[in-house]
Amino acid sequence: MKLFHLILLLVINQSTIAQCIFEYEQEITISENLQIEEISFVNKEDNIRLSGTLISPKAEFDKIVMIVPGSGKDTRNSHFILSQEFLNNNIAVYRFDERGVGKSEGKYNYTATSLMTDLIYAFHSLRKMNELSNKKIGILGHSLGGIASIGAYSKECEFDFLIQMATPVENNGAFIKYQARTNTDGFYTVKNKSTSEVVNFIDEISKSVKETDNYKTSKSKANKIMKRMGFRKGNHIVNPLIIDLMKQNHEETYQNSKIPILYIIGTEDRIVSSTNEITALNKMNNSMIDIKVVENVNHWLSEKIAPTKMEKSLYNMNKKAIYEIVNWTLEK
Repeated sequence: MKLFHLILLLVINQSTIAQCIFEYEQEITISENLQIEEISFVNKEDNIRLSGTLISPKAEFDKIVMIVPGSGKDTRNSHFILSQEFLNNNIAVYRFDERGVGKSEGKYNYTATSLMTDLIYAFHSLRKMNELSNKKIGILGHSLGGIASIGAYSKECEFDFLIQMATPVENNGAFIKYQARTNTDGFYTVKNKSTSEVVNFIDEISKSVKETDNYKTSKSKANKIMKRMGFRKGNHIVNPLIIDLMKQNHEETYQNSKIPILYIIGTEDRIVSSTNEITALNKMNNSMIDIKVVENVNHWLSEKIAPTKMEKSLYNMNKKAIYEIVNWTLEK
C-alpha cells in the first residue's frame, strides 16, 4: 500500500494523462534467457480491456506468479526487484497496468473491490491459454493487492498458491485504526481532535458500514456520526477507499483455505500491524498458512523505516524477505 498522501494526490488528479511508468517503478532488463509476451484481457463486468506482460524463462518452467501491488497507481513495472528475483529462479512473472493506467482502458479506480474484479479476469485469461495449461499459477498480493487476491480466491479463482505480503487480514478494515494511531504521514490528523477520538470515530463508521450499502449511503451514515461526535473536520477520512476497506471480510476465507498461503510481514510495518494480523491468523489454526515475520523491515519489506514518499528505494527488499518468498514459491 502506498502512502495515503500519495493516494489523495492521485485521486485528486484523476484527469492526469496515463503514464507508462512511474518514478517509483523500473523496467526489468530482458536478457537473452528471458522472453516477453504482452497479454491483454477484458473485464466483461465493466467492459474494459486491460493490458499486461508475461515475462518468462526461455528454458522450461512450471510456475507463474501474478504480482498485484498495493494502493496507488501501478503499471506492469511494479515490484521490479522481486520480479527479477523470481525470474532469476526460473519463475515466470505476470503484471498488468491497472485500469486507467498505462495501456489499460477505463477510469482509474483505487478500491480493493475494483482491483479484485480486474484480477479475476486476468487470472482466468491466463488459465485459459493453452501454452500455460500445465503451469501452476499463483498470486503475490501486496497490501491492498493482497486484499484483492484473497477476495478473488473467495470468488472461486482456483489459484495454485497465494503469497500475502503485508496484507490486512482482520475483518471490516480493522487495520485502519492502527494506521490512525501510527499516522505516519498525518493523513488521520483532524483539527481539534485527539488520536483516540479519531480512532473512535473510525470505529463508529466501521460499525455502521454494511456490505450492501453504496458509497452515498455509507457517506450519509458517516456524516451523522461526525455530527454526533462533534467532528467539524474529518471528511477526508470518509473516502471511497476507506469505506470499501471497511466492507472487506475475508477471515473466513483464510480459515477455510485449501491452497498453500504464505503470509509475510515486517515488524516495523507502520501501515499494517504485524502483531494484530498474525494473532488473527494464528487463531485460525489453518495448517495451509505459513507465517513469516521479518525483523526490522517496513511495509514493503525493505529497511527504510517510516518513509515519507514513494520512491524506488522502497522496493529494495531485505534479502531474508526475498529468500523466504522465493524459496517458499519454489517448494510449491
